[in-house]
Amino acid sequence: MLAPAGRGIATAVGRVLTALFVWPAVGLWRHVLVPLALAAASLAEHLIVRPPTWAYRELLPLSVKNPS
Repeated sequence: MLAPAGRGIATAVGRVLTALFVWPAVGLWRHVLVPLALAAASLAEHLIVRPPTWAYRELLPLSVKNPS
């Protein structure tokens, strides 16, 4: 007779603990860490990838066209 009540209490406590500890981590991941990672990737692309790419496309052909 007490076993169903105990299972119900355990289920309720489990759900409360899930709501307190799991969902804030999911929200932090989804709304803070993912946008920060995307911003860091975009910044890295603009500061690290694009300058050498531009130099390769624009400056290297100039040195090859006029071999003095």
